[in-house]
Amino acid sequence: MSLDVFLFLNICCTALTLFVIIYSYTLKYYGEEIQKKWKQEKIVGLTILFLSMVTCFCWVFYFYFIIFKY
Repeated sequence: MSLDVFLFLNICCTALTLFVIIYSYTLKYYGEEIQKKWKQEKIVGLTILFLSMVTCFCWVFYFYFIIFKY
């Protein structure tokens, strides 16, 4: 896999993480009925945690390959 493809995947993963973070901030604007029906706070929190971790590792690997020219 070339570094261009890996860079594209890193950017996509970062965009997905940002989308989920922004979505988590909008959860408080939904009504009480919908919040009780969905109960997504735990799922969104875990998703943010794991997506952030994967995104950070991907960027570390990308810069490692850039610096040391794989």
